Amino acid sequence: AEATAAPDAAAEARQPAGPAAPAYDDAEREAVLKVMRERRDIRNGFRSDPIPHEVLLRVLEAAHTAPSVGHSQPWDFVVIRSADTRRAMHELAMRQRDAYAKSLPKGRAKQFKELKIEAILDTPVNIVVTADPTRGGRHTLGRHTQPQMAPYSSALAVENLWLAARAEGLGVGWVSFFDEREMVRALGLPEHLDIVAYLCVGYVDEFPDEPELMQAGWSKRRPLSWVVHEETYGRRALPGEAPHDLLAETVAQIRPLDAKALGEAWERQKRMTKPAGALGMLEIISAQLSGLSRQCPPPIPEPAAVAVFAGDHGVHAQGVTPWPQEVTAQMVANFLGGGAVCNAFATQVGAEVCVVDVGVATDLPATPGLLPRKVRAGTSDMTTGAAMTREEAKQAIEVGIETARDLVAAGN
Repeated sequence: AEATAAPDAAAEARQPAGPAAPAYDDAEREAVLKVMRERRDIRNGFRSDPIPHEVLLRVLEAAHTAPSVGHSQPWDFVVIRSADTRRAMHELAMRQRDAYAKSLPKGRAKQFKELKIEAILDTPVNIVVTADPTRGGRHTLGRHTQPQMAPYSSALAVENLWLAARAEGLGVGWVSFFDEREMVRALGLPEHLDIVAYLCVGYVDEFPDEPELMQAGWSKRRPLSWVVHEETYGRRALPGEAPHDLLAETVAQIRPLDAKALGEAWERQKRMTKPAGALGMLEIISAQLSGLSRQCPPPIPEPAAVAVFAGDHGVHAQGVTPWPQEVTAQMVANFLGGGAVCNAFATQVGAEVCVVDVGVATDLPATPGLLPRKVRAGTSDMTTGAAMTREEAKQAIEVGIETARDLVAAGN
């Protein structure tokens, strides 16, 4: 059933007698949507053809018409054509690229090695888009409580520039492999400016049908239905549709294990030089992985991710373990620091370790690799009552579903 909002008497009283402002006609609307759909972050296939001044001017004019908080217009555009300057910027980017590559797990590093991440030397024009957090003065409308509105506004100018460039047949590649302060100094920019984007601009051989990172398998496009929430976060529903139940949808998509691969896995277990059952649950898990992948032995995914979900049990109060409750937070820190057994196993197969705080009793500091998804601060003592409410249990399961699908969408 289609949901409709309750009538607002005050809103009805404000309705003017005349018609609303007209929309674009079908052809105009499709042209706007077309340029949005076909905009691409380009790194390959640039041509050396010069960009006519009038074309570049139209692109910059479009960028300059972007909306901004408090009409502050905090952006500036530094147009770079000098080969020497572009070579210097290329060297900065390569240093950061190498540093990033060293931080990646083996599976991701192998994939990253094949990616082209910039086109600084391949394009006739580079454009640096900056944000001036002081522009408009201290009383800029809308920036009093949110000073980050300056770079956010400049990001809107980047989008306008990008769409206008696509309409002109120009490719744009956004380079983010920079130390921002290092670039400010290298370009001789005023120290109070923030760099929002470094863009490589030029004509291209073609615009790919899909984003280049999708084509390379680095990531996947997330469906719209994942990101639209009705009234409250987590109540996902597209306009005109009823909210969907993530848990029920996921359960409905689970297929039976492949009987042939499952049988082959158990036969393979019998041929191994070990007593039957010596590996305990690992034997069952390995067989299940074969059934899931429909192959025996199951392939090791690459790149891969291991998700560790951390939480505290309220029953700890009954003395069921000699370890103090604080050990949970200490183990989370160990996982994040790479010192746990699961980190060692993950390293062997080149996998990334992702730690999810779904219910640790204490507050954990923000740390790279930690996903804060706390449903509650530990469970209650199950010997004195329910450990969790049914809704909390469902929410925790859905945290697992969302984590898994997000990791897959990120290319794992």
